[in-house]
Amino acid sequence: MPPAPDDSLISRVKAGDSAAFEGLVTRYKGLVFSTIFRIVSDRDAASDVMQEAFFKAYSGLGQLQDPRAFRSWLMRIAANESLRYVRQRRPELMEEDAAQEASAFSAVAPSPEQAVENQWTLRAVEDAIEQLPVTYRAALLLRFFNQLPYSEIAAALDITLANVKFRIHHGVRLLRARLDPGRD
Repeated sequence: MPPAPDDSLISRVKAGDSAAFEGLVTRYKGLVFSTIFRIVSDRDAASDVMQEAFFKAYSGLGQLQDPRAFRSWLMRIAANESLRYVRQRRPELMEEDAAQEASAFSAVAPSPEQAVENQWTLRAVEDAIEQLPVTYRAALLLRFFNQLPYSEIAAALDITLANVKFRIHHGVRLLRARLDPGRD
């Protein structure tokens, strides 16, 4: 039997079936954890932040007008909780935001050698992303790792579409500079 769609689960939760929320948690915990972990860079902290994000989502579900927007709404909560954590517990990361400036990444492995090189490249990209200011990091992670469209990123980060485009463009420039410092 296929899993219930989000809107069905949301309707059940709103009607008082709190167990139905577990279906939403199961469906989105990987995406939420991945996003949070990449922002806070700490597995234990990511677990704590994820619990807080799901608690806030459960508590605020009654305010969600359009069940089809659940995913972007949940990602906004996750991103906001991640950024709150970073501001409170890792202020040095927020201080870097004012000072820094990054490139898209891709590759398909046609051979075993290329696959190894691609893994190294991916690791280098992930390391470089971790060093970016958190505002750019969040936008890039949502776009390139979670493959969210710009509109969902705007909703998740509670910023304008123009700001999403700026953060991704500027973040890619900063990332490119970190990955290839001799370029430009």
